[in-house]
Amino acid sequence: MKRIMPLLLGCLLLVPSLPGSDAGAQQRKLNPFAKTAQNEPPTAEEFFELCRSSNTESQQSCGSFVISMIEVYSRIGESHEEHRIVCPPSEMDTEQARRMILGWADLNPDDAEKPLPMSVLSALITRYPCAKYLKSPQ
Repeated sequence: MKRIMPLLLGCLLLVPSLPGSDAGAQQRKLNPFAKTAQNEPPTAEEFFELCRSSNTESQQSCGSFVISMIEVYSRIGESHEEHRIVCPPSEMDTEQARRMILGWADLNPDDAEKPLPMSVLSALITRYPCAKYLKSPQ
């Protein structure tokens, strides 16, 4: 019986959805990254709302997210020179990171509807380009 249950569950996943069933739910079970209205990543504007919040924890979450992205791309760039795309000049705290991203958001309103990670990455590449801080190869 223990061997039959996984087999039966596997077969159920292969059966097409029945009429009237939620095809989106079926699709998400098979591919959790499939785009549907219910599982799309937040937009940059939704993130910027968090950053603009008067709630201190929301503000810290905003700044922490930006700093985390800086750290990840900086560490990857240290190990893989070809992926060095973000080069901040110095360390920053969560408040500085939050103010930087909000300043960028004010200057780039067209990015508001982009997915959150891509918009923040665009801001970091624009604000902290490696070409500005690294010598070009001779």
